[in-house]
Amino acid sequence: MDWIKNYIKFLDCVNPQDLRVEEAMQLKNKNLPPKLYKYRPATDYAIKNLATDTVWLNTPSEYNDPFEFAEYIDFSKLQAPINGKAEFDIVADFATKYPVPQDVVMTAREASDPLEFLIDYALGNEGRSKEQISVFKSVMRQVIEDQYADVQQWKIDFMQEQMKVCSFCESHEQLLMWSHYADYHTGFCVEYNTSLWPDDDIRRRLLYPIIYQGHRYDVTAHLMQNLIGSDGFNPLYAIISGSTKSTEWSYEKEWRFIFNIGGTFPKQNYRMDCQSKVFLGYRMAPERKSEIIAICNSRRIPVFQAGPSGNCYKLTFKEIPANK
Repeated sequence: MDWIKNYIKFLDCVNPQDLRVEEAMQLKNKNLPPKLYKYRPATDYAIKNLATDTVWLNTPSEYNDPFEFAEYIDFSKLQAPINGKAEFDIVADFATKYPVPQDVVMTAREASDPLEFLIDYALGNEGRSKEQISVFKSVMRQVIEDQYADVQQWKIDFMQEQMKVCSFCESHEQLLMWSHYADYHTGFCVEYNTSLWPDDDIRRRLLYPIIYQGHRYDVTAHLMQNLIGSDGFNPLYAIISGSTKSTEWSYEKEWRFIFNIGGTFPKQNYRMDCQSKVFLGYRMAPERKSEIIAICNSRRIPVFQAGPSGNCYKLTFKEIPANK
């Protein structure tokens, strides 16, 4: 998906003046698959979604991947703008607790690590040995790293609760998806014909492709821009963050709704208006099968029964005649 590179470049801009939102949306819209699929267990709630042509918008905190919206923050890069231009000035704060000459304050502000420089100065003035200073700094680093870890986890938890998402797959033939999301082939899979949506339909705009990579999304530059940038910051970085997952999930070929509306927007059902086919797991219980077929017949949705291929590791799908 070479188009993804341009799509990311248009949206993942540190300076909001560089955003090319409409170009990104047009590019995404052009590459939106005409059909998307959702694997479901044969539960009462999933069957109700089928009957009402809706999907459930959930919080990422309830997804099976703990790394949903798990952004990486490089605090070593973030510390300099925090010290220099943010509201909290670590040098000034240190000087209020320990008498520091003005020339030392000025030198500390130019240091790559102002806090380490001030600790060296203060403990050296007290006559502490190099070994004692080293131990003290080691303890301080651990305390600070623990605080950084807490801040990073707080941000992950916050993002996971703020967003509302719903995931889809590009294929109805994925064996692992049938096992993981359709309850070991006892569930079903719904096909959504997204080509039925007009080009300006809001649902097209809210669907995003998942970007698979080997490292977590680095949000450091965006946070730095938020701290010191004169032009504000790019609020759409959260979309890229929520669309980034480990390459280990790439078999899912996922697209997802992402609603970046805030924690007050509740989990809820959302209309699709484009159901086109339903595929039944080959281990589905007879009573569930009859129930789903009846719903699909009433809505004139073709139904297909999955079964194992005779000579390879794949599924075959045979249409079930209506009213049968």
